[in-house]
Amino acid sequence: MGNLHGKRIAITGSRKSEEISTLIRKKGGEPVIRAIQETIKCSPSEL
Repeated sequence: MGNLHGKRIAITGSRKSEEISTLIRKKGGEPVIRAIQETIKCSPSEL
């Protein structure tokens, strides 16, 4: 049993998120991938 058993761990970066998720699962945790940066399209008049 890993030391992350029963814990949810947020991964906020897009780089190597799958590899990090695998490591978290091996330690017994549950990875949750979420973006902390978002691109919103708008018209030039809205700017």
